[in-house]
Amino acid sequence: MLRYFHLDTSMYAYVPSRIGTHSAVDAAAQALVNGKAYMLEPTAAQTQVVHRRHGEAIQKLRTSFSISEETYMACALLLLFDVTVGKQETRESVHGRALPILLSQLGPSQSTDFRRASFHSSCLWIFHCELAQSLPHPFDDGRWADMEWVSQVSTPSPAETRLRKVTTQMFIRLPRLIALLRDIRQRSQMATADEATSLALDLHALEDVEAETKLLESALTVKTRANPDWKFVPWSYDFRCSQEWEAAVLYWSARLIHIRLCQTLAIHCPAAEPILRHATLRSTQLRMASNILMSWQYVGDLDKFGYGTRMKEASIIAWGGLCDMETYESMPVAAVAEWIVWRLKDVGCKLDVSAMQAYIDGLAGGPVEGIRRLQGGDTSA
Repeated sequence: MLRYFHLDTSMYAYVPSRIGTHSAVDAAAQALVNGKAYMLEPTAAQTQVVHRRHGEAIQKLRTSFSISEETYMACALLLLFDVTVGKQETRESVHGRALPILLSQLGPSQSTDFRRASFHSSCLWIFHCELAQSLPHPFDDGRWADMEWVSQVSTPSPAETRLRKVTTQMFIRLPRLIALLRDIRQRSQMATADEATSLALDLHALEDVEAETKLLESALTVKTRANPDWKFVPWSYDFRCSQEWEAAVLYWSARLIHIRLCQTLAIHCPAAEPILRHATLRSTQLRMASNILMSWQYVGDLDKFGYGTRMKEASIIAWGGLCDMETYESMPVAAVAEWIVWRLKDVGCKLDVSAMQAYIDGLAGGPVEGIRRLQGGDTSA
């Protein structure tokens, strides 16, 4: 089951050891097993079994609900059921919405392996869910910053560990910077501008070029095979393992969001532009956007479940680093946008260019104008 859903390095890897110890966990796990059988063979008989098991699991969770790791585990299993069998977005699932509340109330003080894995597994999607609702990240309280990533089945390299740690810290704190920028755009409060500039510089200090370079040294650079991919990315990365691919893509995504926020802040608060100049470099933005797009071929060689969502988010964020340019790799940027839209369809995501633009505008606290002026008119690759 874990391998089928590509969850053997996530918090779900700790579920088997809890089977038989808690009724809600057992019922949720059974519902997911039946859900998988239904996905493979959606017969009328399987439909009845799935509905019955799902109802039993929800009832068990309700009657045994408490602030505990077991409740969190049962909710996480039912979230996986909602996403895979119910085809819901994570933010649409009542179980998904319950997870950050539960984990934040559990707190980091008893840092069990399951709790550490849960924190890192959920940090990114919590970022996107809270952002969509204009809420602060529930872990942005200073208590979670040193929570180390852990896995039952793999030992990460030092470079991967470092990238995951700084990326997690960025995704926890970026919503606060987005909210500050939104306030600046609406009310132009200079006190808020000072706070935003300070936070932006703190996040820039998390940049870890050395760890990024070390991780990429273990990846091969190969010729892109597929047409039309090779027209836009002639070379692609072949990572050593999916965990290092994920660590790299998440790091690049967080850094690209941060760079665009710094650019936005410099536009709306010109006095901050000299201070933030080193955090708004177009060269860094282009390199990281290119790195994400060079990762498509590696994802295409994997079973797409679980990886497609990660690549969808990363690709749109990469587009955010390119959309203010005229050309990229000698191709019109408009053509790059259409290629990304086509590529997203390959992982079951139907978005157009305007939807991608709205997505990245949201990550910048609203539409961004003036990037070309900020970059001195140099908006081509």
